Amino acid sequence: MEERYADSRPAHGTGSWDAKPEKGKFVKRLLDGAGLYLQATRGKGGVNRNWIFRYEMDGERHDLGIGPLHDFGLAKAREIALDFRQEIKAGIDPIQKRIADKRERLAKNAEQVKATAFEQCAEAYYKIHHKGWKNEKHRQQWLSTMRDYVYPVIGNLNG
Repeated sequence: MEERYADSRPAHGTGSWDAKPEKGKFVKRLLDGAGLYLQATRGKGGVNRNWIFRYEMDGERHDLGIGPLHDFGLAKAREIALDFRQEIKAGIDPIQKRIADKRERLAKNAEQVKATAFEQCAEAYYKIHHKGWKNEKHRQQWLSTMRDYVYPVIGNLNG
């Protein structure tokens, strides 16, 4: 696949680390090429610089965030953009793929949570919260109540 980059720096040789919107503007996008942009936006803490991949699919324009400049250098951003372009060429919408991947991760996580027995959840809860309970007697009563009355009935139930 042919790459269309002017040089090793984004936006026709301008510095990416000091990119910022012009006075009175909120955003500035610096084109690197082949749909890859460095987007600089004004925020409360200064200027945020993020890589954006812009593409068109089925007649609609889409902007897909790659990540912040401080986490993704130019070479990595170009590599990710290349992967997105290859997906598009194969007829796969990168945004829909990202949504499907997230849905799959969440479903897998939900299955793991469902496999956790009530007793395991209660023990984890106790470990997190018992230090905030000032009364030692209360801590012991909570544990004994769970052990004597709750665990025999629902201790092995999964979510």
